Amino acid sequence: MRILVLGATSSIGTSIVKKFAKENELILISSKYEKLNKIKKNALELGCKNIKLIEIDLGRPIDPKKIFEKSLYPDLIINAACSLSKFKDFDVAPFNYKSHTSVNLNGPLCLVEYLIETKMNQGDTKKINYIFINTILTKIKSPDYIIYSSFKLLHQEYLNTLSIKYQDYFNFINVIIGTQIDRKSESKNSTKLANRIESAIKKDENEFIFGIKGKIILFIYNISPVLSKILITLRRLIIKTNK
Repeated sequence: MRILVLGATSSIGTSIVKKFAKENELILISSKYEKLNKIKKNALELGCKNIKLIEIDLGRPIDPKKIFEKSLYPDLIINAACSLSKFKDFDVAPFNYKSHTSVNLNGPLCLVEYLIETKMNQGDTKKINYIFINTILTKIKSPDYIIYSSFKLLHQEYLNTLSIKYQDYFNFINVIIGTQIDRKSESKNSTKLANRIESAIKKDENEFIFGIKGKIILFIYNISPVLSKILITLRRLIIKTNK
């Protein structure tokens, strides 16, 4: 299987590469080329058949033709790229909406649309599978993170539309993160998530929530949105105090 990983140098991306390296071909995208080379070495040691590194800043416009060599299109795309997960609304840098829009929407969706169109033109009905790393905040309205969750929700809904309109060519799995995962360094949670994604692919799942905390918060939110917001705010205060 040929797998494209966006945000390959993030903690989630790195864990995903390790999980899927054996006997697969990888296309890894990140703006951090030195880290990509380290990940490449590790992936080859784990039994990766072939690996291509692409140094691209998803915050800028991209050309899919420069990424995909002729007929070397991925069977699976795993999108672990994100530019906003650690920012509250008021911490988002002003006048930087173009970069955030490109990373969180335009870049990944541009690649997907190009692949769907190419497959349609070639009469290739082998589906593209897309793993979208989402957040529980798309299901609940969390204080201070409306911008982040809105980007994620728009991305999710666009993918859903594509999967319905082009169901013969495209399918996506909505991976909803409901717990904290360090974006910079690998952790037990990032490794567990990679394992869970592999399981979801094998079981042909359409969506799952990763993390018991997220499941509990969603359950409470469905009963009382106000109470869930209070609990989220309190939890963040506790985390901030303990740092």
